[in-house]
Amino acid sequence: MHQKWQRWNTASRKWLWILVVLGIIAAIPVIYDRYRTESSSNNVELVYNYRGLVETASYQAHPEEYLQQQLDQLKAAGVTSMAMFESTLDDFKKSRRIMMFNAGDVASMTKSVIPTNDNYTYILFTNEENAGRLSPLIEDTFTGIGIGVKPWEFNGQKGLILETSPEDAVLKPMQPDPIAFEMLRSKGFNIVPRMSDSLPYNQEAMDKLLAYYQANGVKRVLFEGDSVKGFNDNEDMNSLQGFANLLNQYGIGIAAIENLKQPQKGLSKLAYDTDYNVARLYSLSDRDAAALSPETIADRFALATKDRNIRMLYINVAPSRNVTKATITDSVENIVKTLQEPGNAIKQMENNGFKMGQAGAFHIYDSAGQRYFKMVVVLGGVAFVALLVSYFIPALTLIAFVLGLIGSAGLYVLKPTLFEQALALLVAISAPTIAVLL
Repeated sequence: MHQKWQRWNTASRKWLWILVVLGIIAAIPVIYDRYRTESSSNNVELVYNYRGLVETASYQAHPEEYLQQQLDQLKAAGVTSMAMFESTLDDFKKSRRIMMFNAGDVASMTKSVIPTNDNYTYILFTNEENAGRLSPLIEDTFTGIGIGVKPWEFNGQKGLILETSPEDAVLKPMQPDPIAFEMLRSKGFNIVPRMSDSLPYNQEAMDKLLAYYQANGVKRVLFEGDSVKGFNDNEDMNSLQGFANLLNQYGIGIAAIENLKQPQKGLSKLAYDTDYNVARLYSLSDRDAAALSPETIADRFALATKDRNIRMLYINVAPSRNVTKATITDSVENIVKTLQEPGNAIKQMENNGFKMGQAGAFHIYDSAGQRYFKMVVVLGGVAFVALLVSYFIPALTLIAFVLGLIGSAGLYVLKPTLFEQALALLVAISAPTIAVLL
């Protein structure tokens, strides 16, 4: 009986090799479909953090002049898009759209006694345009979440009183600054809005906002925080489906940030509901943008787009205190050198077949027989691992193959991603080991 079992195991090698060869042949159409899919989206979008740039400008002697100079420089260097966060009162303050005061400040300004039971936020607009454009936006946001808003005026300047503390008021997100939005569009930048999920989801307001985005050429949104828009209210309102329907209606996709500690909550469902209209995004931190050499950053960009199918490159910026030079510095110049000379990041990416523009989602090519081809590939992979076992413990060849099939089926049902990774690892070990033994 033992000898018969040995003969079966020895004879099975031939059939296992046949399965390996069939698996390799079956992999060819799968690889071809993958190649077509990865070649279906060749636009790379360079996205710059506009909020960080505004913050950097706020440290300069002439903030507006500095901001315009840097925007022109970045545009000339090849940056195609600006990421605009939902605005806060603090953002409006840094961009000199408003002045903000607390009850104590107003008491000093009006030479009166501070109220004992009012801790309100007082806003003055810096000019008529800001008052006309931002006042309705601020009123709608705060009244929409149950915070009272009253008109206010001081020394002929129009303003508002928000019936909440300044510390609370600055936390409330609003839609992106419409004045900055139009200015960036006039300079030729595409806009990538960043959306948070901190306020209750409102389908009607979201409909209006996405319609506005579509009219201004927005093709993709990016999420801020640990969840996508609508996730927190999904259980009560089915808001993820509602948000996905609006995205589909207006032809707007989403971006998935690579290398987060945890994926943003709700992203996988939103991706599914939008038919995977998703682009992968690599985020360059403000620290790396300032500290790394242009050549190093350029290599990162080129490898990310070529090897990891990244189609959005997000560049952060933040002001930093340079004690050595006794000045406030930023990374804008380093990024310009990265994209142009000496880094030549754009040239490298173009040489790899990419062009700069708004990122699109991959078109999934899935031939009719691909499911069956993949099954044959899996059989070939399991056979390859069993062959490796046969060269060390021949008596376990058939057992290894059968257990491999059972284990693969179970793991595929429970954790398909882990199954793919495990099989790929085992085959990657088996192939060179068998090659050495032969």
